[in-house]
Amino acid sequence: MNSRDPVVHKLSHPDFPSATEYFLPHPKLPTDVMDELHPWMQTVVTSDSRQIRSLLVDRWASIQSPELIALRDQILGYEAVCIVVRGKQVWLDLSSGVEVDTVGSSAYVAPPVDRVDMEKRLAQHGIQAGSLFHEFMCNFAGLAEDFYTEGNFIDLSDNWDTLTEEWREDIENFDDWKGSLFIYIARNADVLLLHSNGSVGWFKYAEGRITRTFESFSEFIEFYVNYRGRPPQPLDSYGPD
Repeated sequence: MNSRDPVVHKLSHPDFPSATEYFLPHPKLPTDVMDELHPWMQTVVTSDSRQIRSLLVDRWASIQSPELIALRDQILGYEAVCIVVRGKQVWLDLSSGVEVDTVGSSAYVAPPVDRVDMEKRLAQHGIQAGSLFHEFMCNFAGLAEDFYTEGNFIDLSDNWDTLTEEWREDIENFDDWKGSLFIYIARNADVLLLHSNGSVGWFKYAEGRITRTFESFSEFIEFYVNYRGRPPQPLDSYGPD
């Protein structure tokens, strides 16, 4: 096999189809695959690493908040490797170059979202324009640490679950977090929750409780950038402080 040939991964997760890596640039992508890609991803597929970085710079040029500028600049320092196609989901694999093939060593960037649709979805959940989470979702929705299993922020196509009554019997401090939005699903089934007051907590699935971990989404993003700068490991409630 040529080192640039597509690589198909048979995934153990029962809900996920196989995933295929197409290394970049890949101008001869199968027509049926190319036709299903977001137009931005279609451009990525035929671009080299310098051109892809330029596409990302243009895409994220409107970011204003210092916290997200730090995240943007960190990811812009990564190297484009391939696109990953898993059913209807597609990501651009940007490698940090540190401990390659270790979970957390890459940032998997989803296609751009339709901003109008995203703003409507955010408004449905009481997320106001101008908030940091609003800006994050308009720029980094679907950002993932892996494609084999969970480990991703919510995207426009996801269900956007909230902590409803069905969880009451499973969580000891349910009332404190009722109605919170699930914003990140970890590979160990932990869930990062955004409270209506702006705080962020981990639902420790195995323990049946929620810990208020960050006073704000801003505090979480500062942590997240720092986390991405450490030796790679999965992001969950038991990860680095």
